[in-house]
Amino acid sequence: MTAETILFWVAVWLALVSVNTLITVATRGHWLPFRSRVWHRLARTEGEAFARNTFLLVSLGTGTLAAMLLWVRSRL
Repeated sequence: MTAETILFWVAVWLALVSVNTLITVATRGHWLPFRSRVWHRLARTEGEAFARNTFLLVSLGTGTLAAMLLWVRSRL
């Protein structure tokens, strides 16, 4: 595997994480079992708005990182 291939697949994985996190926000924690536990724990202890904002921030971060990796890959 070349560096370009590895960067591509890492970027694809991060993009999938970003989309799955957005789906978790849209379904209010009823999407994946692990994220559901995290969502409900955050919503119960800190409030639903905090849980939503935290998940949106994670989605934004992973999506941005995926875009940056694809940009780096194109520059190789």
